[in-house]
Amino acid sequence: MGIILVVAVLITPGCTARLLTDRFDRMLLIATASSVLASCLGVYVSFFIDGDTGPCIVLAQATMFAGALVWKHHRLR
Repeated sequence: MGIILVVAVLITPGCTARLLTDRFDRMLLIATASSVLASCLGVYVSFFIDGDTGPCIVLAQATMFAGALVWKHHRLR
């Protein structure tokens, strides 16, 4: 289970940033900001629901990725 969470934490911010921009410098900033935001949000949520921190962080990242995917889909229309 731990390896799956580590892979998700490594891959999801980059994929989210790639959906939002094509420029590499912006991609680095967006990936860093999304991972920091997801980490803070995941820790905050896990504290209040008394859950594990790792899966909460991954769920926050997955939610950001889904939001970026929906945003890009609507932007292309």
